[in-house]
Amino acid sequence: MQKKTMIWLGSLTAAAVFCGALAVSAQPGDNSDPVVTKSYIDQVVSELRSYVDSSVQNTSSSSQAETPPTSGVSSTYQVLEIAQGQKVTLGEGTEFILRGGKGTIFSTPEGGIADTTAGEDLADGSAVPLNHLLIVPRNDGRGFVAEEDSFLMIRGSYQIQ
Repeated sequence: MQKKTMIWLGSLTAAAVFCGALAVSAQPGDNSDPVVTKSYIDQVVSELRSYVDSSVQNTSSSSQAETPPTSGVSSTYQVLEIAQGQKVTLGEGTEFILRGGKGTIFSTPEGGIADTTAGEDLADGSAVPLNHLLIVPRNDGRGFVAEEDSFLMIRGSYQIQ
């Protein structure tokens, strides 16, 4: 029995020495034992913050340089800035509201554009009233010409020329 105890004690000692050697050989901060310090976290956060700030700045400067669309289809109201003399041809069912500026209607022999606010039809050459909801009944070339720089809220299809 004493022989078994000695073998068991020797094995236990050998295992303890082996585990101790592994613990001593591992250096703090290497791949087997990574150490993260507060200074490292502060450095990474600072780099990340400067990267995000520069990305946001680049995005905002590039979005300011974009030109407005010349045509489109919108299922929600979209605000467009129309320069003096530009012509906006509107598609069937398109709704628009002149929010600022002046403009006139151009239409076809089939009729004008419905002013749902006033309950009338705006014929060719009619002035577009401010803040009235106008609806285009057909896709036959009806639209709006800006007499001065104007702002439109528009929902539907359009083409700016």
